[in-house]
Amino acid sequence: MPGERLARQREALLLMWVLVCLLPSADAMAEGPRGLFAGGGVFVNQTPYQGDNTSVMPLPFVTWRGERWSVFGPAIGYQAYRGEALTLGGALRWRSRPIGGRFRGEEIAGIKRRDTVEAGLDAVYRLPGRGIALRLSTGTDLLGRHDGSEVNAGVRFPRRVGPVFGSLELGVNWQSSQYASYHWGVARSEATADREAYSPGSVVNPRISLNGYVFLSERSSIFMLYQYTWLASDVQRSPIVSQDHQWMTMAAWLYRF
Repeated sequence: MPGERLARQREALLLMWVLVCLLPSADAMAEGPRGLFAGGGVFVNQTPYQGDNTSVMPLPFVTWRGERWSVFGPAIGYQAYRGEALTLGGALRWRSRPIGGRFRGEEIAGIKRRDTVEAGLDAVYRLPGRGIALRLSTGTDLLGRHDGSEVNAGVRFPRRVGPVFGSLELGVNWQSSQYASYHWGVARSEATADREAYSPGSVVNPRISLNGYVFLSERSSIFMLYQYTWLASDVQRSPIVSQDHQWMTMAAWLYRF
């Protein structure tokens, strides 16, 4: 159905922007040239929900970076402090409903989730002389959808060889009990004879991400990203979850105006 395809593309687009804002790729872009970037790419997303599957779709890509303000899709960032080693800032992000938020499978029919807006802090500390960076970002629900919070922390290992820049990040994603229940749980009002109410409590999900840029010219580049997350055991026990992991990847061509 056309309406269903449109809803699916909207969810994936919002999810992509949120991930781009939270991952080190966004930080790498924020430290790059100022200006307006636009282009297009392909987004592939695999979710762990019952009855869900892998989706592949083309998506537009637009970002802007100023002296202190940055816009990445439906997210606005502000860089409050930048020293040689430490960078501090904040962000206001439109957060899509959970991955697989439309709940297409019969096993999770009747469960509804809504988009929200999150505010958070971002910090990056670069170890002197090593190029290694420690990264921390937070997010808290502002619209009362779940009143939860999450924290992403990681160690990033960047490397540049000629026109190719890439980085590997090893990290964890902590979710409060309210946040995790909204994404992975089943409320009492959503329970059925075949689906019991469930709340995972607060959880920690390890993750690994790879991202890179290939600079084709002064104005154009190719951006690539891959992220793999191992779901906590309490998430895996949820009656609406069928996988022990989730992953996403994307590639895009960008042009700086």
